[in-house]
Amino acid sequence: MSMFQINLKPIVAATLAALVISTPGVMAQDGVENGIQDGVENGTQDGAPAGVAEMLPEAEPEGPRDLDTLLERLAQADEVDAARLTREIELEWSKSGSPAMDLLLKRGRDALEGDEPAVAAEHFGALTDHAPGFAEGWHGHAQAMANLGKFGVAIDDIQRVLSLNPRHYDAIFGLGLIFEQIGRANEAFEAYEMVLSIHPHHAGALDGVKRVKKDVSGANL
Repeated sequence: MSMFQINLKPIVAATLAALVISTPGVMAQDGVENGIQDGVENGTQDGAPAGVAEMLPEAEPEGPRDLDTLLERLAQADEVDAARLTREIELEWSKSGSPAMDLLLKRGRDALEGDEPAVAAEHFGALTDHAPGFAEGWHGHAQAMANLGKFGVAIDDIQRVLSLNPRHYDAIFGLGLIFEQIGRANEAFEAYEMVLSIHPHHAGALDGVKRVKKDVSGANL
C-alpha cells in the first residue's frame, strides 16, 4: 500500500475564497458563489466534503496494482522513460470499462482539441451523469469549464477528480493554472511543485514554475 498523500486543502480553500473576492461577476454567473462561501465557512460545498484532503482516501483508490507501480516508477524515471510511462498511465486512466462511456470521453476530448469547450462540456456532462465514478469524465469537464471561465465549477470538478484519483497530476496542474489566472503566484507555484513530486518531467508544470517563481514571495527557490 502506498503512503503517498497530498494535502491540497489549503490550496483549494484559498482558491475558492480568492475566486469569490476577485471574480464576483464570474462566480455569480456560475451560480456557485453562495455555495463556495458556505463551503469555505462551514466545511461543505454542495454537499461535498470541505477540502480535497478530506476526499483523499487513506488507502489508494481501487484500480490496477500495476498502475500503482507505474506511478511509482514515473516519480523516479528519466525523461525518456517518463514519456513512455505517462502514455501507459494515461491509457489506464482513460479506460472507463464501457464502450459507450469511452465514446463520450473521446468526443469530449475531440471537442476540447477543436476549441469547442461548450460542446466538450455537454459530452463530459453526459459522461459524469452516467459514470460518476470515472475520474476522467470530471477532469474533462473541469477543463471545459475552465476554458469557459467558470472557475468555480472547474474547481469543484477537480475536487471530484482527486477524490477518485489522488495522484492525477494533470488535475493538480489545472488547479495551478487557475491560480495563475487569478494572480495567486504562491499557490500556483505550490500546485506545480505537487505535480512535479508525482511527475518530475511534466512539461506544463516545469514551464509553470518558470513563469511564476519570479512572483513567489517568501519561497526558498
